[in-house]
Order: sequence, then structure tokens, then C-alpha cells
Amino acid sequence: MKFREMAVTPKQAAKWLEKNASNRGLSDKRVNAYARDMASGAWHLMPHGLVFNVSGDLLDGQHRLHAVIRAEKPVKMVVITGADHEVRAYIDKARPRTIADTLRMHGAKFANRKASIARWLRHMDADDLSSRDLMTLTEAEETLARHADAVAWLDSAPLERGFYRAPYLAAVLWCLPISPVVEQFHEKVQTGAGLAPDEPAMAMRQWFIRSHARAQGGGTASEDGLLRTLNCIHAAIVGEPVTRLFASTVGYRALAEMRGGGNEKLAAKRTRRSGSSS
Repeated sequence: MKFREMAVTPKQAAKWLEKNASNRGLSDKRVNAYARDMASGAWHLMPHGLVFNVSGDLLDGQHRLHAVIRAEKPVKMVVITGADHEVRAYIDKARPRTIADTLRMHGAKFANRKASIARWLRHMDADDLSSRDLMTLTEAEETLARHADAVAWLDSAPLERGFYRAPYLAAVLWCLPISPVVEQFHEKVQTGAGLAPDEPAMAMRQWFIRSHARAQGGGTASEDGLLRTLNCIHAAIVGEPVTRLFASTVGYRALAEMRGGGNEKLAAKRTRRSGSSS
């Protein structure tokens, strides 16, 4: 086999993909994730290269090549040629590292939890709660760094088993800069001490209980749980009672306005609106 390092252009990627006749199915989400890192300059040269057999057929690397085309820029890669035909059966047999694995290797506490939280924080920052795209390691690290103070607070925050999930925690962290009421809300949800029947923290706590009774926490690991949490936090901040929780975007929109520049898309919309009215 021969190994070489080269800048793979979109044109070269397209040419090589013509020899991709019998590979596995293509994941558009993975291509998009790779392409975002490539376009932003966050893609790194890795020893794991593109692999071609002795006939020039592509054995490994179709997602990377499609991403180069989508990113519309050359990307440095290792290219391996002359591999035996039988090599295909042994590619991708090892367990891939997850974002949580890498965060843990970098010394992060509660890496699994933070990897999941980063996904939801990123969606809220981008005003795209329903997105199902794959988050890259670079995007996860950038998101956690952007919310570093809140993430650090979480390391010592009270957490009671059964009364938190990643979307709930992400909502709390995203709202922490708005008001000290948010931290108080979280503590009340976790402890359940001294809660009035119509208090937002009581509604949140009861919803966790009902969710566990239905399906071992079903709904709390979704956009539904995120929206209900945001509505509860908004009610706590403005002092409104809550007797029933709804999965609407009302609380999210109001909280985004309270955060000011914390949501880039909403900030841009406010600028456009003010500009058109002047």
C-alpha cells in the first residue's frame, strides 16, 4: 500500500466518488456535520485516510469526499492506495469514539451529560430547536466554552435522581444569565421543599414524576421537555403561577429576548425590524 498526504479538492473528490460503486449507504447528516467543520477550518488532518483498493475503487471515505464537495474548499487528507480487496470487510469494525469519550479524555467531568447538554444549548443559541443534525466535537466544545460559567456551575449544582434530563439542564444553563431566580427554580425542582401548588417549580417537578410513571422519563429527553422547562422558567422569572405545562415556544421566545444578544438569530431579527421602522 502507498500513503500520501494531499489537499483534496472538490473536483478530485467528485472524480474519486465515481469509483464508489459498492459502499454503505450515505448519511446526509454526517456529510453536513463534516462539511461544517471543513468550511469553518475546524477539520484536522487525521492518520485515518481515504482508502482505495488495487483497482482504484473507494473502500473508505465517501462521507469525507461528499463533505469536501459540500464545503466547496480543498481539505488535507491522507490517501491510501493499493489496498487488498479484502480490506473492506475490516474497515470501521472498532467502536467509534463519541463526543462524550473525547470530552472525558480532555478531562471534563460528567462528560456524557455535558455532551447531551451541548446539543440542546447549540440548538437554542441557533434558534433551531427542531434540528436533528449531527453535532461535531468542535461544535460541542465551542458551545460548552460559550456557556463556560453556566457549565462550571452545573458541576456543583444539586441534582436529584429522576428530576433532571439533558434538555431540562440545558434550559436551566441557558437561562442562568437572565436572573438569580433561575438558580432558585432549579434548587426547588430538585429538593421539592416548601413549594406552593401553583408554583412553576412544583409544576416542573410534578411533570417529571408523571413522565417517569408513564415511560421511565419519556418525553424529558426531547424538544417537548425542553419547551416545557423553558415555559416554567419564564413563569418563575416573571412571577406567574403554573397549573399546567405546555410544550409551546412562548417561554423560549420571551427568554431569548431577555437574554439580549444571547440568541444570534433573534438579535438579527430585532435589528432588521428596527431598521425597517426607522
